[in-house]
Amino acid sequence: MNTKISYMYRDAANYKIHCEEVVKGEIRDEDREDLFENHPTELEEFYPATVGFKAPTFVTEGYKQYTDDPDTHEISDITLTESEPTVDLTAEEFVARVKSGFTSRPVFVVTKFGIVLKEKPADEGLTVGEVTDMLNRLDLSQKIFPVDIESKDSNSCALGFVTSDAYEAIDYDLRELDGFLKVRLFDTDSTRDFRSEYIFRDIRVHLSR
Repeated sequence: MNTKISYMYRDAANYKIHCEEVVKGEIRDEDREDLFENHPTELEEFYPATVGFKAPTFVTEGYKQYTDDPDTHEISDITLTESEPTVDLTAEEFVARVKSGFTSRPVFVVTKFGIVLKEKPADEGLTVGEVTDMLNRLDLSQKIFPVDIESKDSNSCALGFVTSDAYEAIDYDLRELDGFLKVRLFDTDSTRDFRSEYIFRDIRVHLSR
């Protein structure tokens, strides 16, 4: 048996997109009860891409986004299933990530000029779901280039994409931007030292961790 995670996107007008993914193995009854009883915020503020799940919204379905539409999904049910896993994740790993708050933190670093980055462990790449979600945040009428920033002093890296307009706007040596982002992403001891907005040259950079 495996575990099915049912979740949905709900926009500000209460329209919904229902989704489901299957993780490996059976969730323990006590873990399921603990999630719904003691972690309601983590279930209601769920970022699917943090665990490689699909993350559809009405924007990805081709509709206009409104300013009060959320960017989170909600986990509605967790049940056992005989279906095959759809993601490379165990039930135990899923529970641990939700309880830790990992799945309730925004995944992406996005700049105003069209750069989208995700902080990852150094030995991991991007999942298909993460790539899809990241590309949906960019202007796909432009050329898209990959970005890979490695940290020499930690086990983290930042992976993502940049649009051609953003590339042209950053007409200075990209190694300077690489160094700038490394300091902000990797050289802080904790989230207490981490601000959400920085200015690099004339570019305002918004970071989330």
